[in-house]
Amino acid sequence: MHRSSEWKKIWEKRTFDKDVSLLYASGFEMMSDDDWDRMVGCFLKVIDYNDAKKIVDIGCGSGAFLNAIKKKIPSIGLSGCDISSSSIDIASSRLEGEFKISDASVTIDSFVESFDIVSSFSVFQYFDSYNMARIVLKNMLSYIRGDGVLFVGDIPDLSVKNDDIKQRDSDGRKKSDHFYYGREFFTFFALDNKLSMKLYYHDEMELPVSFPNKKFRYSIIMRKQNE
Repeated sequence: MHRSSEWKKIWEKRTFDKDVSLLYASGFEMMSDDDWDRMVGCFLKVIDYNDAKKIVDIGCGSGAFLNAIKKKIPSIGLSGCDISSSSIDIASSRLEGEFKISDASVTIDSFVESFDIVSSFSVFQYFDSYNMARIVLKNMLSYIRGDGVLFVGDIPDLSVKNDDIKQRDSDGRKKSDHFYYGREFFTFFALDNKLSMKLYYHDEMELPVSFPNKKFRYSIIMRKQNE
């Protein structure tokens, strides 16, 4: 059984009341709403696209990331997709926007060339392989319109994989079958698709100490280069 299929089973088994905390439904219940909003604000600062009209979040879960974005940019239009029907039910009931039940590796035609920001936060660890991640990145790239931004956040860093696993063992978090990424994977994707790219190490950002992945993950931003 593939990793993504196993995680799909896990997330689809989770059911929540419609008024549950978005952070709890998204698996970040260890963070306060204030810390979460501050963390998303840090990422939005490096994305540097405060005049964005529309954002889509790939693997949006219950919409916690989008909800924090909306607080920072009230006029922005929200969209998202996720494999979990219960998560999409919560997002649809709590947020105004277009939310679809869909695997990230499947192209959603209505999303193509529609968004200023295409994001995926804390999702790539659930994929099976670099090939699957490459397919998802291609989909994300196709959803960007004009000079929009592709943001992949909270990527497990292959270079510190063993340290991450040890930390999870020591602080009592559940062992997780996550997929880790060498940073060169994203560099090569950017080069192959003529994109500029910036990489941000989490331990070099002013992220809240309550964010559990601060030491062992990084985020990337890609943009189409001017011809």
